[in-house]
Amino acid sequence: MGYKLSYLFKRSFLTLIIGLLIGVGVSVACGGSDDSMGWTSGRFLWLYIPGAEKTDQVKYVYKEESRVLKPKEAGNILAAVNITVLNNKSNRVLLSMAENSVFISDMSGDRYPIIDPFEGAELTTEISASDENVYSPFLWGNVELLKEFQIQGWLIFEVPFNFVPGVIIWEETESIRASIVQ
Repeated sequence: MGYKLSYLFKRSFLTLIIGLLIGVGVSVACGGSDDSMGWTSGRFLWLYIPGAEKTDQVKYVYKEESRVLKPKEAGNILAAVNITVLNNKSNRVLLSMAENSVFISDMSGDRYPIIDPFEGAELTTEISASDENVYSPFLWGNVELLKEFQIQGWLIFEVPFNFVPGVIIWEETESIRASIVQ
């Protein structure tokens, strides 16, 4: 009886190990994404996106002036996406965060470009310490990212009121589709 239990235990353990190895192999073969840790990998960059927040306005201080950014189109809202970008492979990478390089998409595939958080923002006197710079620093423009360094900040998008975020699509340095954790 002891021999049969030992044999069954060894067989079950071996089956578990083989299953885990196959799972890891499939994960690596399907694009190198590690969803269990929240990171998405590309050829050079790793992206971490803990979530997106919808808001009717973004208030911040820039050059000692209080500003507020609101959607340009009636019925739209702003989606603020917190993101960390890590370069762990290339000596340096030039990141471009502009309207034609970073998009947010819903599950239907509708894409909305990143917006310039400085253009169109209005000066305001109605800003409190509790809602000032909640979504800053902004990631906008060009940034040189050296190997083993990362940047963290907020991407701002104008989206329809009923928008449900799905993925961030980065199409500049390389093409990466990163799921937004909700």
